[in-house]
Amino acid sequence: MRNKIRTFFVSIFCISLGVQSAFAAGKDYSKLGGEYALLNNLRFNAKKVEYTGKTKLVLFGREYTASKFIVSARITVQTSCNGTFSGTFEQADAFYELLVGLDESNELHDAILKSIYDFWSTKPKDSISTSDYQFTLKKNGDYLMFAPPSGFDRQYYLVWIDGKFIKGAFLEFGKNQGGWGALNELWSNVLKFRIGESKIEPEFMVNEFPEQFWQLFKQGKIKLKNSN
Repeated sequence: MRNKIRTFFVSIFCISLGVQSAFAAGKDYSKLGGEYALLNNLRFNAKKVEYTGKTKLVLFGREYTASKFIVSARITVQTSCNGTFSGTFEQADAFYELLVGLDESNELHDAILKSIYDFWSTKPKDSISTSDYQFTLKKNGDYLMFAPPSGFDRQYYLVWIDGKFIKGAFLEFGKNQGGWGALNELWSNVLKFRIGESKIEPEFMVNEFPEQFWQLFKQGKIKLKNSN
């Protein structure tokens, strides 16, 4: 009897881990085809992802066409603060807007990469300053570039990955819900990034990586796509 009880609880534990692992990995909506195929570099921990049409946006002075998706997710937000590092946290329904498009001319890629290079080539590697744009490089050569939210003017994330741009912004909470940290939840829990089957987690350029980036750029291992 004792062995049966132990087996039962082990089975429940394994099922629980399996569910959590599946959620952490996220769902691949690109398999739906059509406009959803643009989402092949993303995995979603979301309740729903819905394509709602085309739109235009301007990035680095150039107009791009993007597919618009509305993402609904159950997230954790802070609802009160006691003046220290603690407070109360609750679950809430959040809605996000994702704009996804192709950087067919590689102009956006080059503009972001040049911005990163120009900044770090004039700053010491231990500078406390940080570029508006960040570069994350994997050992296999895969990389992405991103800009986090900044002040009141840029309340969104902008990502360049695998020939695409992704702009993600918070829209609203569900009825009678609210809190702080919804945009950060999109970045840290709702979206996961992939290049092929390889996971890539966005990281800020800290410690010695800016110097490494600069050297790789000068060696031509990281380069502008439209350069000769």
